[in-house]
Amino acid sequence: MRKIPRFKVIAAEYREKIQTGELSPGDYLPSVRDAMRDYEVNKNTILAAYRVLKEEGLIETRAGDGTRVYDPKRPVEISFPADLIAQIDVRAKEDGMRRSEWLTTALETLVRDRRHATRD
Repeated sequence: MRKIPRFKVIAAEYREKIQTGELSPGDYLPSVRDAMRDYEVNKNTILAAYRVLKEEGLIETRAGDGTRVYDPKRPVEISFPADLIAQIDVRAKEDGMRRSEWLTTALETLVRDRRHATRD
């Protein structure tokens, strides 16, 4: 019988905790270092387990904030460098649009182009 990889076992344990409510949206998962100690595995094993959970949409990781159970109600915090905002403002003005209109149009274009690229 084939042995189940340890990272899959760890991911399954966290998945169950999330699905049963033992871990709620917004709750932190242990740091990689703490999880390594708890499970007595190396860093790559924990990172692989967290990657599986992230790909499933169960957790989110933010630099400097740790890894949390995904909370759909948590606001998305996006920041842009000032020079990027200035570039967007120039493009919007050139196109005769407000910044918000230009960004909406740009996002719609990106989504449309991505759909076409995935069909090919």
